[in-house]
Amino acid sequence: LILQEKAAFVLPSLISSAQATNVVPATPIPYDFLKIVNANVDLEVKKLIINKDISTRDVDVEAKLENGVLDAYMIRTNFGDGMLSADAKINANNQTVAANIYSKNLVLQKIYQPLNDTTSGNFSIISGGKAEVKAYVHSYGATSRAIAEHLNGQVIVIMDKSEVNMGQLELFSGNVIGEVLGALKLDTKKKSKAQLNCAVVRTDIENGKLRFPEGIAVDTNQFKLSA
Repeated sequence: LILQEKAAFVLPSLISSAQATNVVPATPIPYDFLKIVNANVDLEVKKLIINKDISTRDVDVEAKLENGVLDAYMIRTNFGDGMLSADAKINANNQTVAANIYSKNLVLQKIYQPLNDTTSGNFSIISGGKAEVKAYVHSYGATSRAIAEHLNGQVIVIMDKSEVNMGQLELFSGNVIGEVLGALKLDTKKKSKAQLNCAVVRTDIENGKLRFPEGIAVDTNQFKLSA
């Protein structure tokens, strides 16, 4: 990604990180169940509905559960018109989790339906929206909040040329994405549309805190930002 010099913005230091744990409930992880069952899993699901706005299809999972260790060595699904693959390991004996995630040709508005609503006045994607994601994370803890608090790893997201409706960011309120976008303090209400040439975000995760070590670059016809 090459950014031109004009209209470059640099994030102030106080926006160099965001906390993930603020929006994660303290739901217990069912480790005890993993300790009482040994099994080989070969699962195929035609369509998986995660919630009213997010679904995926052709889910294929191969995993082995033995002596409290769940090794999902192959997870693959058609997600947002692209492909997402992952492997993950959960060890109930020491309450640790780890995962590698890779994607190709994900279309963001096909993943999250509200991004496809161009009439609501909220931020949305008119065309394009293709993204690639690479992530590695690991953590430990007895609850989902503890997992978030101890989360470490790295996430890289690259978004290709797109046309977006600028607008309110209500879609992202109450989650980590909202914290990051709010921290940028960009007034998205001034312009109705923007041509996104490309965007790259690198996030280093350290004990539940998302850090951006010179890891954000956005190039549009309205502004150019690097940080």
